[in-house]
Amino acid sequence: ASPVADVDLFVILDVYSMYWFYPAWSENVTWEDIPSLPPGNMIKSIFSFTWPSGLNGSADGLYFWGGLLVNGFELMGHIDYVTFGYAN
Repeated sequence: ASPVADVDLFVILDVYSMYWFYPAWSENVTWEDIPSLPPGNMIKSIFSFTWPSGLNGSADGLYFWGGLLVNGFELMGHIDYVTFGYAN
């Protein structure tokens, strides 16, 4: 199978409806352009980031949302999420 071209990876940190976008982890919408996605499963670690300022204490029910868009608008597969909590 040939690679899928022009794929945009969106990962969003959702903290009670406040959103931070990968890869900049800023509140401005950013994403990663992947010029050529190999066939099969894509495995990518995105969890090395600086926690957004002002989020001290503890929280539950937070989300990472993720999805891939092909050609800028067509969803590849489906949107998925992981829920988590933290305490500092």
